[in-house]
Amino acid sequence: MHYVTKKFLLLLLLLLVSCSGNKEAGRPAATTIMPTIESTGNTGSNSVENTTGEKTTFVNEDDTIILRMIAYDWELGSYRDLIETFEIENPGIEIKMVSLEETLGLGSSEVAMWPEDASELLVSAADIVPAQAISFSGSSPKLLLNLHPLMEADPTFDRNNFYPNALEYFESTGNFWGLPTNISFSLIFYNKDAFDTVSLDYPQAGWSWDDLLSAAKATTVQEGDQVVQWGIVQSARNPIEFVVPRSGPIIDTTTNPPAPKFDQPEVMDALQWYVDLYLLHNVAPNLKSSDAFSIPSEFELIDGGKAAMWSETSGWWPYRSNQMNVGVVPFPVDSPGDHTTQIYVNGYVVSAGTNHPQAAWRWLNFLSQQLPVTGIPANRSVAEADGFWDRIDPELGNVLQYALDHSYFNRFVPGYRAIFDATNNVLFEGQPVAEAMAEAQLQAETEIADFLAEEEGTEAVEIVISTPEETAVQERAVTIEFMISTDPNDLQSYRDLANKFQEQRPDILIEIKTPDFGNGLITLRDAATTSDCMQWSGNATGKMERAAILSIEPFLDADLELDKDDFYTSAIEQFSYQGQLWGLPAEMNIPVIFYNKELFDIAGVPYPKANWTTDDFRETTIMLTFGDDSATKQYGYVPQEFEINDLVIFLNRLGAHFLDESIDPPRLTFTHPDTVEAMRWFTSLTSELNIKPIFITSIDNTGIGIGEERKTLIENGHAAMWSDQGFQNYPEISLEELNLGIVSLPVKPDGMAVASSQATGYFISSNTTQRQACWEWVKFLSGQPKIGNYGNTIPSRRSIAESAAYIQAVGTEQAAANLASIEGITDSSTLPHLNSRANWLKTGFFWWQSYAYNQIIMVDVSVEEALVNVQAKADDYRDCIIARDALEDQNAQRTCLDEVDDTVPAFLIETADEK
Repeated sequence: MHYVTKKFLLLLLLLLVSCSGNKEAGRPAATTIMPTIESTGNTGSNSVENTTGEKTTFVNEDDTIILRMIAYDWELGSYRDLIETFEIENPGIEIKMVSLEETLGLGSSEVAMWPEDASELLVSAADIVPAQAISFSGSSPKLLLNLHPLMEADPTFDRNNFYPNALEYFESTGNFWGLPTNISFSLIFYNKDAFDTVSLDYPQAGWSWDDLLSAAKATTVQEGDQVVQWGIVQSARNPIEFVVPRSGPIIDTTTNPPAPKFDQPEVMDALQWYVDLYLLHNVAPNLKSSDAFSIPSEFELIDGGKAAMWSETSGWWPYRSNQMNVGVVPFPVDSPGDHTTQIYVNGYVVSAGTNHPQAAWRWLNFLSQQLPVTGIPANRSVAEADGFWDRIDPELGNVLQYALDHSYFNRFVPGYRAIFDATNNVLFEGQPVAEAMAEAQLQAETEIADFLAEEEGTEAVEIVISTPEETAVQERAVTIEFMISTDPNDLQSYRDLANKFQEQRPDILIEIKTPDFGNGLITLRDAATTSDCMQWSGNATGKMERAAILSIEPFLDADLELDKDDFYTSAIEQFSYQGQLWGLPAEMNIPVIFYNKELFDIAGVPYPKANWTTDDFRETTIMLTFGDDSATKQYGYVPQEFEINDLVIFLNRLGAHFLDESIDPPRLTFTHPDTVEAMRWFTSLTSELNIKPIFITSIDNTGIGIGEERKTLIENGHAAMWSDQGFQNYPEISLEELNLGIVSLPVKPDGMAVASSQATGYFISSNTTQRQACWEWVKFLSGQPKIGNYGNTIPSRRSIAESAAYIQAVGTEQAAANLASIEGITDSSTLPHLNSRANWLKTGFFWWQSYAYNQIIMVDVSVEEALVNVQAKADDYRDCIIARDALEDQNAQRTCLDEVDDTVPAFLIETADEK
């Protein structure tokens, strides 16, 4: 059974930590072109010269070959430039992208179960499919095109260009079922501080398995009967990762049928060595596996600094090296020629149903010659031409070079499940290894036999790529390109709305797009150059953005159906500059307070009501906090994982005064009395009252495992109240068993309530030729009660927010809390003011808030000292901006930020050239 987890923020994190960072990374490289391609028509063609000197076939427009390619929604934008370059080089071939989610009917749910026939559905929907989306076990000849004849016929293709085991991963009995594009490795990461503490030399490439065990013993730290630091941890339990490198293949796939080797001495010895790490040496945590959709407990140990060494893929290096003092090393070897470091290969396959094998091969070959967004180029010529090895961190680069020469690959085939079961039986049931592996041998043989019998009994299905039905289009219909910026999981919602809109306006066709998330920082002006109109977040109307978009005022003035007064003021502010509206507000994300009614009832505390005050909130948290034992303590309040979210929300509600607009240019005021008092109030919840747990207190500390702790507190009834913005939690928090209440955020005792809502809206590009069509579309969208997954939202239009449709969409209690939140706002937050008058202060504003908070909570610096320190940084930054006349120069702004404060994380100050 196939599962997919769709938590986009985490997915994007994993993507970005693996990015090359080169400004040329997104630029397609030229590729050689095969001599001929086939045509779908019978008309004549003209042969023309291309840039490579090869002959290619020019195909008339009516005979254009259309290749369809599957990709995840979040990836779709990454192919835009590649397709443009390829189609220029290959006139007569057109690439059309197909959504994987739409093909499999996954929608935009948090966790979706793939259909059993997912592989068949994918190869029946497109010519080219990502290899990782296809099961390779036994089905390749039925589903996929054998690429070997095309390789042999292509004089420009050199299999030696690929790093060892990259191309071989797709080979089976002389046939090739895919082409690789990028690779990564499983490596051993280690905490250098843990090694320094015990004066132990860092591990080096070429170390032995005995060296690993010795290091694990030396770095395991035990206090009483509790291990506080483990010597070796797997980020997710996987015996194969340690068994196969020591034993060799545990299933012989060269025989027919494949032959398990679980009962062979070398395999049993390797498993014994592995389980001894847990049971004999006690250097690894023997934890039961989490459910399929939870973060493994081992990951929390790593993230919490409780692992001296751990196994993880190479793509985690940028993340870990920013998080802690970390080193990395390949897997151990006992002999110089051992291949013990596992390689992971990504690439593409071609459907057996394609009608255009040569064109598909040409596109695949082109993709294999591009610099990948993540990982290492599988093609060594790509890596060398790009200077990949010169740009990568030298410590990681040396390890990867060694791994290339000592790698092996592993395909999960029927029978492998048995070793996982055997390992669990040894670790948790106390079964001897020999007995467990004897049972595993029989289990694996049975699984293989059952699989082969099922395959043999399955009728051969001819794969035919279905062509989507053409929708009748009005003769003068126009097409507009609409880009979605927030969450690609929203795409299906917008696709459905586009279909609904086109029923009303058949003269306007909507093409839904996503940005190129893999090519670094994406701005509104970037989107405006490639789209007619776009969905984007508010507070993005600086000078450069305004040059790329149209003012909405003329459209509103000319439209009798839409009244500007229908929009909430707090939404309008986020899209305005000097009284002009530059974006049409869509939805506002509303933070609210959830509470466990049962805990209130037990304590005899009345439920909170709308317009309750911050004093009420504080007293309520005190009354609902019980116990001192961290394992059983009930907290009155539990923040979001990133406490900076709660900090910003509450400082706004408490009336913190962050900006002095009486001077030109404006000045940040962290030491304003209102700001100091607000910071003191919020930090006292932790430092004095201890009514909340401590999670992630700084922007640059990204401990993902915190989500499990928060989930446990809420689900187990140890959280009386918690803040929530409605974004999908990872891991998902189950609330079905709780008797929940929802209430708006508290206001100041004097009744002041500053807006804490972040809005999305719709913008129209200044380059579009379809202005009115865009307006009709975004006006239609503004009338929807709920779109997509932008958390807990309320429509920016009052008439829609108060409608029965909205109440039905989100529920009565949620709608009431949201309406109370938005109706109670008396003042605007700092962000719209920064946006309109001092956009150059935004990065520093967020970082210095976070930094001061972290210093107060984690370093025990006083509130006054922490804010005085960041005030000095902010003033130095302002002086630098004035001296360099850099109010509109973003590169100079980043340079100033870097010069005045060496604590600012690199990812916040990357220059435009490093996008």
